[in-house]
Amino acid sequence: MLRAHLPMGIVTTTSRGNVEALLGCHLGSHWKDHFATVVCANEAPRKKPDPQVYQLALDALRLRPHEAVAIEDAPAGVEAAQRAGVPVSSRIAIISPPARPLARWRSARHSDAATVGSRAPLGAPRVSVWIR
Repeated sequence: MLRAHLPMGIVTTTSRGNVEALLGCHLGSHWKDHFATVVCANEAPRKKPDPQVYQLALDALRLRPHEAVAIEDAPAGVEAAQRAGVPVSSRIAIISPPARPLARWRSARHSDAATVGSRAPLGAPRVSVWIR
C-alpha cells in the first residue's frame, strides 16, 4: 500500500497514546507521514461496532464509503465498517494468552511500546488500517 501511494487512514477506538506507542515502535518516529488521517477514541468516543470512527475518517479523507476498504481484525470492527457502508476485508486474529498477567500489561502499555506491539492479550488496542 505504501509503495502504491494509496492514501491510508487509521481508525481505532483506542487512545491516541496507544496508537503512537504501537506505531512508533514498529514504523519509527515518522509513522504519521504514511497516513492521511488518524481517528482515535479521542475524536470518536463511541466504541466499535458503532460506525462513528469510520464516519469521521471518511469525512476527513473526503471519501464516500464505497471508495474505501476497511481491513479489520475483530468482529466489532467488521460490524462498524459494514454499518458505515465501507467494504471490509477481515482477518480475525486469535490472540494467545499473555506471557504475563494482564494487570502487568495494562500498567506497562503506555510506557512500554514493545509490550504493546508484541504479544498483545485480549483487550489490547486494535488498529484498523484502510485504503482508498
